[in-house]
Amino acid sequence: MKDPNITTTALLNFLLEQEVLPPIGWFNCLPGMYSWGLVELNDPVRNEQFDDEDWYELYRRFETPSPESDQQLIPLVEKHAWLIGRLGLSPLAERIWLGLSRSARGNYLAGISNHISGDSAPAFTAKAAEADFSPAALCELAVNRLAQDQWQTVIGLLDNPTTLTGEIQRFVAFRSKVLNRKYKAIDALSHRVVDILLEAALRLGKTKAVGDLLNRGANPNIGLWQIFSSCSYSYCALSYAIKNDLLLCVPLLLDAGATPDGNKFSGQGQPLLFALHGGNWSIADLLLQRGARFDGGKLDNFGVFHPSDETVEWVRQIAGQKFPLEPIITKPQCDTPFDGMYGMSHTYLTAMLGRADRLNHLKKYVLLGLDARPTAEELAYGIELGDVSCLEYLLDLAKAPELVRTQFIPKAQSFADERAKLVAAAANK
Repeated sequence: MKDPNITTTALLNFLLEQEVLPPIGWFNCLPGMYSWGLVELNDPVRNEQFDDEDWYELYRRFETPSPESDQQLIPLVEKHAWLIGRLGLSPLAERIWLGLSRSARGNYLAGISNHISGDSAPAFTAKAAEADFSPAALCELAVNRLAQDQWQTVIGLLDNPTTLTGEIQRFVAFRSKVLNRKYKAIDALSHRVVDILLEAALRLGKTKAVGDLLNRGANPNIGLWQIFSSCSYSYCALSYAIKNDLLLCVPLLLDAGATPDGNKFSGQGQPLLFALHGGNWSIADLLLQRGARFDGGKLDNFGVFHPSDETVEWVRQIAGQKFPLEPIITKPQCDTPFDGMYGMSHTYLTAMLGRADRLNHLKKYVLLGLDARPTAEELAYGIELGDVSCLEYLLDLAKAPELVRTQFIPKAQSFADERAKLVAAAANK
């Protein structure tokens, strides 16, 4: 409106007529990390198109409380409680607290939860006992308290199973403006409050909250979708925990019923592959003990950051008909996020290559069922990593003729020597 001459009554009526914004705060941005402003699309208060000037003008006019003015505020705050909290205009709500319905109080607390910290936390917690929360309000409040390391202050609010298992529509604004063909990925995510809170606990690395939520019925097989400008990645809760070194969460998820092999959303076999790729041998052993298999999904290609076409072709020419090479399409593969943006696909074998300490583990997992029959791509990958010891072992298993060994091993050693020079040069800078 931005009319400096508007009367207070007209300003109240104008704001009262505005569209109600439900609690759609920070939780609505959980399914990804955004590099092109999608957070603003999901949070109307942060959207460039949102005009908060009239709300702050109202706050200035009602800065001094009085019984008459407070009565005027009640209908407005009752309707727009979440927005008033989200804008941080707490005096407008708190001085008429007793005049608000319990549901409006819950909406206000959800909005203001983004601003609560330190000294104000006890009063906030006390007010929460005097409010009722919709699923959306509870979710927003709980996620914000979790992010602020105040998880214990909301535990008591999670005892209402109806609210906790209520569903919320994700990406409200995002859907209509950006998603296009990505609707299916969002719809495959859980919309239950308890599952969204589990997702938040995992993303924020809060192990205790993970356990609390699993005990309250959170689904240990939820999907997590990581959105980037170049590509997106799909995880199950188990593979996300492994990839992000939340290793204390792994047995919690497994004990709650997480499928050791992952799920359709993440891709079959992803947890085990992540454990092998990260060198988390105890986690890999635990997954295998709980029933994981070296049997992932099949991808159409071998990933853009795997060995060069030149090295792959060289392997094929040298090997020729001298010993059999498996087609890469027969090998189970999983996409592996890399440096937060791009990625590669790995087979269980390539996940084991690249470090001197992996040979004994590779031997152990081959005995447990890891398919060590090499493909040209896998051998080329080992060569370019300079993994001489694992290559020698794989060539022994494949009964490769000495003529092949005498060409493969020196070539791998040359790559190893070059990598060592680069490491030394970087250390000397």
